[in-house]
Amino acid sequence: MWVGGYQEGQRPGDLYMFVAEGIYKSADEIPAGLVDITSGNNGSTGRPLYGGAEGYNKLSDSQKENALPIQPGDVKWKDVNGDGVIDDYDMVKVGNTVPKWTGGFNTNVTWKDLTLSARFDYALGFKAVDWKSMWIMACAQGTYNTIQETKDTWTPDNPNAKYPTYVWADQLGKRNYCRSSSMFVYNGNYLALRELSLSYRLPSVWVQKAKLSNVELSVTGQNLGYLTEAKHLFSPEKADNNGGYPLPRTVIFGINVSF
Repeated sequence: MWVGGYQEGQRPGDLYMFVAEGIYKSADEIPAGLVDITSGNNGSTGRPLYGGAEGYNKLSDSQKENALPIQPGDVKWKDVNGDGVIDDYDMVKVGNTVPKWTGGFNTNVTWKDLTLSARFDYALGFKAVDWKSMWIMACAQGTYNTIQETKDTWTPDNPNAKYPTYVWADQLGKRNYCRSSSMFVYNGNYLALRELSLSYRLPSVWVQKAKLSNVELSVTGQNLGYLTEAKHLFSPEKADNNGGYPLPRTVIFGINVSF
């Protein structure tokens, strides 16, 4: 029995999802007796889904008004216990959103009057969820601009697409997007180039002519980018990417003068 909340021996941040095992490319791949009674999210109606034309066609007209057929282009969800029913108990633990290890390091390299400094930090051992793309591709709010990934959704002419059928208001339909889906879970490990600075100390001959003891020019870049597999997220540092803004990328020019 799923009772929710925290469980003894588990970690805060555990991530439970429906596991997407691909997309049905043809009607022959859909089990005839499959039933999907998941609740969905984003205001989902939770309409039951029936696999195979025969399964759906056996319903009465009144039942069909509150049901939908599973068709090519829909996600093939993992039936964990093999009972022919996809329900909320078929969610499995796919990872944790809290990094196991975090840290950082820096380095300084000097050659003659040039100095290069770099500062890095990292996080390892966690998963990141792209809730925002999932929501946008579900058209869960209505009509608005969409994203590049919608061009790689299933159609009869594009049966090998990465993503399922693109429709308006998926929360009212089959919940291909409007459910907790492993399709939008990524390895969140990252190495961030947090700061890179290059400085140049002017020759003492020039500086002394201006009656100064030292002049140093510098340029510094901050939040310059990440090495990560989670490239679809605006920032792997926000493991539950459900809105927000990335850290600003800045460039700072400086001059340090000593008299």
